[in-house]
Amino acid sequence: MLVTMAKVEIVGPKPSFYDVVALLHSLGSLHIEDLGKKTAEEDLPVKKMEVDGSQSAQKEQLQQLLTRVTGIVQAFHASGREFSKQARQKAYDEVWRDDAVGLASEVEDLIGQVESRSAELSAHENELESELSLLTKYEPILQKIQPLAKQIVTTGGFESVALLIERRYKAALDELKAELNKITKKQCEIVSTDVDEKTTAAIVVFNKIYSEPVHRLLSMENVNQVRLPPGLADQPFDVAYQIVTERMKHVPEDLAKVREDIKNLSDEWLLKMIAMSDVLNDKLQELDTIPMFGQTEYAFVITGWVPKKDLPELEGSVKAEFGDDVVVTQVEMSEHEIHDTPVAYKNNSIVKPFELVYRFFGTPRYGTIDPVPLMALFYPIFFGLIVGDIGYGLVIVITCALLRLKYKSSEMIKVVTQIFGMAGTAAIAFGLLFGEFFGNVLGGEYLNVIQHINILGVELPMNREEAMMPLLFITVGLGAMTMLLGLLLGVWNAILSKSKKHAFEKGGLALTLVAIFIVIAAMASVLPPVATTPGFVLLVVGIVLLIYGGGLMGVFEIFGTMGNILSFARIMALGLAGAILAGVANGMTKGMGFAIGIIIALLLHALNIIIAVVSPSIHAIRLNVIEFFGKFAETGGHEYEPFHRTTGPRDASSNGEKADSEEADSTKLVEQEVSS
Repeated sequence: MLVTMAKVEIVGPKPSFYDVVALLHSLGSLHIEDLGKKTAEEDLPVKKMEVDGSQSAQKEQLQQLLTRVTGIVQAFHASGREFSKQARQKAYDEVWRDDAVGLASEVEDLIGQVESRSAELSAHENELESELSLLTKYEPILQKIQPLAKQIVTTGGFESVALLIERRYKAALDELKAELNKITKKQCEIVSTDVDEKTTAAIVVFNKIYSEPVHRLLSMENVNQVRLPPGLADQPFDVAYQIVTERMKHVPEDLAKVREDIKNLSDEWLLKMIAMSDVLNDKLQELDTIPMFGQTEYAFVITGWVPKKDLPELEGSVKAEFGDDVVVTQVEMSEHEIHDTPVAYKNNSIVKPFELVYRFFGTPRYGTIDPVPLMALFYPIFFGLIVGDIGYGLVIVITCALLRLKYKSSEMIKVVTQIFGMAGTAAIAFGLLFGEFFGNVLGGEYLNVIQHINILGVELPMNREEAMMPLLFITVGLGAMTMLLGLLLGVWNAILSKSKKHAFEKGGLALTLVAIFIVIAAMASVLPPVATTPGFVLLVVGIVLLIYGGGLMGVFEIFGTMGNILSFARIMALGLAGAILAGVANGMTKGMGFAIGIIIALLLHALNIIIAVVSPSIHAIRLNVIEFFGKFAETGGHEYEPFHRTTGPRDASSNGEKADSEEADSTKLVEQEVSS
């Protein structure tokens, strides 16, 4: 369900403005209305609050400090490090200063104690990493050519170039020698040897006076020259190899020592740096919100929304801090303001994971029905009807349990596994109704725990391959009931929104559907023939209401809704396809030999389980969001985003009364948080 919100107006003298903003920031419950935009769009008796020159200078200084803190945190390589909420809160409180100037001075002092050392270590680490990368690149190359290089003795008047070529192109060395003889007037020599199965190494020795044309030829021929880095370029190849191998021994040791120093520095300073970044972000947020407030010549005006249950706390805190100087007033919302009210969810732990799913499709308008609890109810039902297999359901549930155990700290895994855990449980329940365990492995007679129950002439457990028509009637009937429920909820939404025409349109369509069902049931002898007359009367009344509410075009909604109902037949079709594939997999053990048949059967069951996770999920969501919710849900709202500090008593939310739900259980490293 959606949290009931209250719109408030806070008015006080200008000298108290910054203290009030700081208090609201620490309380973390007020979703601020941007009066700056409102004053531009409407004729209000207040004007936009302006940021003065000193505040702009403070903002620039704090932003620079935040950049420096971010650089220090990045130098610590602390990705994945976590701190308890209590430790982070304590460090935050030690750094926080209400005065931006005092805060900047405090942070400047703290940064000065660690910045130069962290920068020095980071630069040294980068140098060693670059050197190690270079050594790793050249060591195998020099290893291949250095035995050959020992055979070459060059004087000061000669230059040598090492080449690596693929053995299949080894014959090209003769052609290269001929070209070089022309250029150097036969003052060159090529010595080569095969260094492995694929590579031939060669060293070209030539008179230095021909250096330029020789290098030009080699570049034109696209020969792979061994070009040593600047520090080794003047060394003979065998000497360069000795230098490289020696450095390969010491650089990893030096790098490990530097990283140990960085870790020690991180252990001492990381939490403080995180707290500084939190504080700086929060102080910058306070400065950024100033243009959202209003002012008169002597007073400031702040408007926004707060969960109604948090209103007494807001009023009491302001009263305790400022007495009667600052007044908090709950204001009545106009119809337009109701639509602008932010939306906060308040759902239990079973329903809450589905909030994330519905966010992909929109946010409901405030004052309308929250569709999320209905998704939590109907999604598992639709999924279970499609899969309908005890074995597949068990695989899904067990997989979810294992993932939750392995990734205990991942909020996303918790959400996904809870959704699929409910869906898998529903698949097990419907598997009992259909008598399926990995298809027909056991056979319905072994799963006949439900007896003496008859649905549409079919006894349970229901064999889906033999009961196609009854299953079709069941799924289409479920679609009809779902559409009727959606239309009734649409009527209620229209009443809440005070939209009379929409109420008549939805109500007329609902009556029309009921009338059609009555007439069809009477014609099929499910109801007495006398029911036909009231059915036609309801049909006329429904169409009249439908035309009144939606015009002549509203009549076409009848056909669209009937199409929505028939869409539920996909539950039967997809479920039947899965049951047939499971039966085919089990049949493999008979037609192909037991061992091979078992392997192929397992592969087909694995494929079917993957399909049973993906396809039913897509279609169950579609039936909820497109067909069902399309009859009543009104999107276009915006989510409740309270003005709150990064760390503090209101840094987390599980029910819309606080701010960021994903920070509720653990506090992640600040690298992602300060990236903005």
